[in-house]
Amino acid sequence: MVEHAALRAAGGTYVVDARIDFAFSEDNLEAMRNGVALTVIVDIEVRRERGKWWDETLVARELRYRIETNVLTGRYRVRNLDEGSTRNHRSLEEMMETLGHLESVPVIARERLSADAHYAARIRARLDIEALPSPLRPIAYLSPRWRLNSGWFEWRIER
Repeated sequence: MVEHAALRAAGGTYVVDARIDFAFSEDNLEAMRNGVALTVIVDIEVRRERGKWWDETLVARELRYRIETNVLTGRYRVRNLDEGSTRNHRSLEEMMETLGHLESVPVIARERLSADAHYAARIRARLDIEALPSPLRPIAYLSPRWRLNSGWFEWRIER
């Protein structure tokens, strides 16, 4: 569940700050404890509102994170698949705290938003079922316990 998200200006770019509570199911946690890597995706969109017409999507960005567990040590590793960076964590709680705290993620250049239009942004987090090992995918598609999806958190952009 997305607890909070906001877009703010930073230089010539708008960046997003967000707080996400990843509500992993017991099935997700058991899979991680048994060495199955999970990939979570954070989707970020910026749209221009157009009244009677469909909104125009200006940015649709995906942030991908792969969570791996060292079965022997019980430590968690989060790899940012976009940047290639990796962070290690001693506990599940520490990993979820870090994973759920997005700060200063570049989203859109300020020049792309005009003063005479209205804009909205939205963000969600979800589990990438396609990234699971092949034997788990049918189970994940059929079981609601594998459907990690926060739903969209939406807000208007104030300039």
